[in-house]
Amino acid sequence: MDWKLKPEQTGFEELLESRLTELLAKVGTAATDEIESELFSLHSLIDQYKRHDELIETLIDPMSDSEQRAQIREALREQHLRNAENRAEAERLHARSRSVLEKSARLMAEIDRRVYDRTHKGSEYAPELCGFCRGIGGRAKTPCIACRGRRTVLVHQPPLTCPRCGGTGQPNERDRIQFSAALCLICRGKGWALSIDE
Repeated sequence: MDWKLKPEQTGFEELLESRLTELLAKVGTAATDEIESELFSLHSLIDQYKRHDELIETLIDPMSDSEQRAQIREALREQHLRNAENRAEAERLHARSRSVLEKSARLMAEIDRRVYDRTHKGSEYAPELCGFCRGIGGRAKTPCIACRGRRTVLVHQPPLTCPRCGGTGQPNERDRIQFSAALCLICRGKGWALSIDE
């Protein structure tokens, strides 16, 4: 299915949630190839939405100069994407898009979990949301350094939140200074105890 991102549609969030919910319901009955194909399509759609979110984030970043902001507004217009006319509206758009991305990530993780359970019966591991990127996969051009952009990580079940970072995947201040750590030293940014590197 060919997906094009059109946040101008008032029901984009509802459409995305509906597609994810439908796919979640199909996991138990549809062929694995069909599920994986639909999952790939939805990952692409979410990545497009993530790029839109990043443009809005740059728009409200105080470090962005007026030329950058003008270029972003023009890019949004050219793509027929919703454009914020003022900072408050841009902040509302960004908060809303971030919420949509996080909700989508949770639903995608549940789908991944069900597909994994189906294809790896009896495994002691299952996919869980990456703690560092919260399932968003990083930035459009820079994948998350903890999950490598996969959005989920394999975790021994039942999942245990990393005791050092509390599930955020972030290093504490001492580790950041003493070891120049970019990720939690215990979970390696995954946010979970007993996770494995793939």
